[in-house]
Amino acid sequence: MTLKHRLTRLEKENSPVYHCTEDIPTPVLEAMVCRAYREAIQTPEEDALYRKLKEGGFDLGEPQ
Repeated sequence: MTLKHRLTRLEKENSPVYHCTEDIPTPVLEAMVCRAYREAIQTPEEDALYRKLKEGGFDLGEPQ
């Protein structure tokens, strides 16, 4: 599952509250990113994104 697909899914899951990912408050989006990181096998694109987030000091938690 690609990052684009996940973001599209997040938009659909949250459509009653949020119209697009840009409307999701930062803390909520951060929690969604952390949950996706912990629950999924990452694609190379996602792995690169998570690596950059970690390098920037973002705490993703531990993958399961």
